[in-house]
Amino acid sequence: MDLSKLLSLDAINLSCDAESMKQAFCCIARQACETNGKLNRNDIIAALVDRERLGSTGIGGGIALPHARLAGLSVEKAIFLRLDKPVDFDALDDQPVDIICALLVPEDACQDQKKCLAKLARLLRDAKVSERIRHAATKEAVHAVLSQALSQHASGGSGTGQGSAASLSASAANVAA
Repeated sequence: MDLSKLLSLDAINLSCDAESMKQAFCCIARQACETNGKLNRNDIIAALVDRERLGSTGIGGGIALPHARLAGLSVEKAIFLRLDKPVDFDALDDQPVDIICALLVPEDACQDQKKCLAKLARLLRDAKVSERIRHAATKEAVHAVLSQALSQHASGGSGTGQGSAASLSASAANVAA
């Protein structure tokens, strides 16, 4: 997974004032449309809401990984939000969410989406990574934290993640649905 292609700096918002899951989806859609003018804001929101109806994408630890397939999108695109105040996301651990990494994929995407979601879930569930993200002052710092964590995980290193391997697998499986 090449983070520089998946998540651009202009797709990172460190001060989202959403007060609900639906407002967070609106922020995701606005951010996505600003980075790709071919996308339709209402289509993104509808796709995210439809996916969320299948089950929560809140994976615990204050993290959510909403995702949707979109017509007209040619490559996977991530949108990162850090919320000013945590919002209810019906997460697995019943805790509100303050970090959202949305994944938008082409309509015909298949297994790559699941692999990407699983990697993002592992990265973001790492307690050290999520804390560094929560305290990062700039978009560049968030991107650097994620890039560093991704390269450490790819090389076999790991942090002191929250939860067991079983709970991480369960989280990734739920999100990939």
